[in-house]
Amino acid sequence: GAGGRRGQRGQNCVELGNVLIIQQEEKPEWDDFDGGGNITISFAEPVHKFFSIGLLDIENEGSYILVESDDLLEPAVISITGEGNNAVQTVDLPFENVRQVTIHLASEGAVTYICFCISGDFPTPAPVPILPPRTDDQCSSVDFPCSTFPNMLQICYYSYIASMWRDLCIDETTWQDLRLVFPAYCGECVFPAPEISSLLPTSPSVEESEFPSDESCTAGLYGTDNVLIQNANGFEVTFRLQFDFCDSPIDRLQLWFDSPEFDSPYLCYEHASLECEPPLFKAGYVPLEYTARCEMGWANLKIVGQNPSFQHFTDVESPTCQPGFDFVDFDPSKRCYWELRIPCIEPDFIIRRDLREFGSAVAGLLPSSNSIESSEPVAEECEIKSREVDILPVKVDKCSTPSNDSPVEILAQHGDSVTFSVSQVWKGCESNNLGDHLSWIAADYVGLDDELTCAKFDTLACGLTTVLKAKCSDGASVVDLYTYDSSGLFGQANGESIVVPDACEAKGDVNHMCHMRYILKCEPSLCSKRSVSFRRLGRR
Repeated sequence: GAGGRRGQRGQNCVELGNVLIIQQEEKPEWDDFDGGGNITISFAEPVHKFFSIGLLDIENEGSYILVESDDLLEPAVISITGEGNNAVQTVDLPFENVRQVTIHLASEGAVTYICFCISGDFPTPAPVPILPPRTDDQCSSVDFPCSTFPNMLQICYYSYIASMWRDLCIDETTWQDLRLVFPAYCGECVFPAPEISSLLPTSPSVEESEFPSDESCTAGLYGTDNVLIQNANGFEVTFRLQFDFCDSPIDRLQLWFDSPEFDSPYLCYEHASLECEPPLFKAGYVPLEYTARCEMGWANLKIVGQNPSFQHFTDVESPTCQPGFDFVDFDPSKRCYWELRIPCIEPDFIIRRDLREFGSAVAGLLPSSNSIESSEPVAEECEIKSREVDILPVKVDKCSTPSNDSPVEILAQHGDSVTFSVSQVWKGCESNNLGDHLSWIAADYVGLDDELTCAKFDTLACGLTTVLKAKCSDGASVVDLYTYDSSGLFGQANGESIVVPDACEAKGDVNHMCHMRYILKCEPSLCSKRSVSFRRLGRR
């Protein structure tokens, strides 16, 4: 089965020998009963120490283990999350003086081993071999599988916007791009964190795609030096453009890139009659700076320019632009098309930031500068741990499609506001549906302008969707998440429909939507003893 394949959760690659099952009736060969049942292990005398039980082929929810011990007033119930068909898994049972263990199987399943010590000294469990973190280009999801999505690569990267190391599951084909922008290594984040100086990426530069010689633009490349990065934070990049086609004016130029807004996939702009003086684009109502959304540390920029001397016979896919912008195709006999990639980091941002935050860790690597700003505080361990515990799910509706990972995570707590990420964690993350997209996610929250805002994102691949900032009241902020997929993935366990705010412009069958609510604390609770009250839970 897929659950037991190499690199998958519960990979089943080692011979197990005999296993214990509930036999299917009226079958001469060994076959575990699909109706489930109980396997009970009793001891004549309480065992001194119980360690774990191995299980096989646990596919459905509803299985659990019942432990009876002289140290417990009542039996302990341990729920089992099945790893899937043919998958092996271990359930830790850290109990002493155990008299009886009952494994309740909701359907098929088997016991592969039990580990315990009857009395006296008990051995120290052998350490589980863990591959050391790697920073080269040979990382793979086989060696570093994500615990939640084993077909994806587990990495740890330093988030500039959150000032912290973060675990992330990515498609292994994007590893090279990400490590060019972020300090990162393969494997789970380790503490204490590695020296940032050992993982600083070389300042990346703008890249331009080159077409085959018979399909290239007659005017040549646009030029990476003509893209001027103004500022960036890893998730967005602001840039300006200039050009050096000075023989004759560019009659018309359009550019588009991934939109950081919520109303379209792309932001599109058009300029007319561009001449070399002044070198920067100026068109009155058109902004001089553009802000693009980044994916894995990079933003994609596409440009089309029209001039009688230009010629470029290549297909250009028309973008879906923001409302009110009509993209008009160009005549290929009078235009050129360019594709560029912008790193979502300022050229000297890594140097400046890490000198401020890590001081001596990188001071020896770079020449001294009197222009370095005064030091900023490094995120303390209590702040990092607080971001994990300061997000509180609130049960408001009975969504029938839970996720193994939280779709909302805290990135930074500012006191009067909180920065958080929204991720698509339901679809396109497993090997059997890799590449599938979710119809939409909408996040409803109070923006920094103290107004209710609903940010909606369409056609989402697995992974990070966006980063948002919410205003706080009484020490917390409330985020309502709405999800929908045309496949019928979502729904309410009780069959009821949900009500989505009009501002979210939700489309689709309301019976196939889910609603989740999260309370985000705005100050790190593990660093402060101040009490926080939540009076605004009855919002919206």
